[in-house]
Amino acid sequence: MITRQNQIKLILSNITNDYVDDKIVAKLANIAEAIDIKTNDALFPLMVALEYYKVIFEDIPNNINLVTNNTINEHKNILNLELEKITNEYKKDIIHSTTRLFETKIPNIIQDSIDKEIKLAIDKSINEAINKFKDAADDTYQEVKKIKKMQNIKIIFCISILIVGIIIGKYIF
Repeated sequence: MITRQNQIKLILSNITNDYVDDKIVAKLANIAEAIDIKTNDALFPLMVALEYYKVIFEDIPNNINLVTNNTINEHKNILNLELEKITNEYKKDIIHSTTRLFETKIPNIIQDSIDKEIKLAIDKSINEAINKFKDAADDTYQEVKKIKKMQNIKIIFCISILIVGIIIGKYIF
């Protein structure tokens, strides 16, 4: 005799073509038992499939959060490297400018020039960092929109299957 959990494993392995987590199987078996759907009931495979997709969809916000955080961290690392590179380039320019000004013995101009070069370097670095972060945020937003669109399509598909199953069930029984 096939147990309810074995029947659920069989249905899910046919859906996913992959190993099925025992935790999900147990959860679906408990749901089927709670609503008293037998394994030989025509709605049993449909209920298993719909509940499985519900369980999978529950993880989507966490997956989006993980992808977003990873993307932000990647971009932050890239921006830090760019900022360090730009800062090092401007340090050379500042040292060169300072050396020339010392040779001409104009102390006030030296201080003004250093302040100006540092401000320009920082402003340019910040603007570049902001632009790169905006691009990264736009890319992430587009990916999130794609994921949400796919989620909506899957939900509509599952609901359509349920409605078709109910209609077929009415005519069969």
